[in-house]
Amino acid sequence: GCQRCAAEDLSRRVQCPEGCGGYCFPCYTSQDDRGFANAGPRHSMILDAASWRCNTCKVDISTSDLPLNAEEELAELVPRFMQSPASKAPEDAARLRDLRLKAATVLGKGHWTYFLATFAWLQKCLALMRNETVIPFSERDLSSACVEVAEWLEVAAFENVEQRLCALFLAVRLAQHLGQGLKSWGYDALNPLKEMPCSDRRFMAITKLELMGWELQDDCIKGPPEFQPVDLH
Repeated sequence: GCQRCAAEDLSRRVQCPEGCGGYCFPCYTSQDDRGFANAGPRHSMILDAASWRCNTCKVDISTSDLPLNAEEELAELVPRFMQSPASKAPEDAARLRDLRLKAATVLGKGHWTYFLATFAWLQKCLALMRNETVIPFSERDLSSACVEVAEWLEVAAFENVEQRLCALFLAVRLAQHLGQGLKSWGYDALNPLKEMPCSDRRFMAITKLELMGWELQDDCIKGPPEFQPVDLH
């Protein structure tokens, strides 16, 4: 079977209601998927976990003891505001800030809705920095959020290179705006995605950034302007 499906669902960690400080993981049961092909949308056919188990206190938790209704609500609202047009960035940033707080409080920072709300909020903040004169957040707010995004992806989605690159590119652009090096934003300037060293090639993330015109240093970032003119002739 698929090793990823058989492993713990690290993206759906929910803080333990027993107060031990650990996270509960869903305990999925195996399903025969041979009848899925002609049965409609696959996600509607997959059964949810019947129980959860805390990785710290080792207690089995009933689904009725977890805030799964709040999870469902956040799973609908966060992507909605993330995908709104740029013209709604001020309103969406405020909504995502509130959703991020709700996800952290109700589900915990290990849950994917907290990660996605944080990532989307950072995107909206970058849009505000480009276009607004009043900025309702601090540099520390942004850098600490970037660190959380980088750490969440490293734990829950280490092999999802495309998503980790997206988060890295966002951090690089924010750091450039605010005149800092990459370390304050959750990444090592020499090996930002913590790739395994290989003697015959450079780190992939560094190569991609350099091809786009970026130069990473410990105390500053040099890169292209956000909007470069296009020669149509």
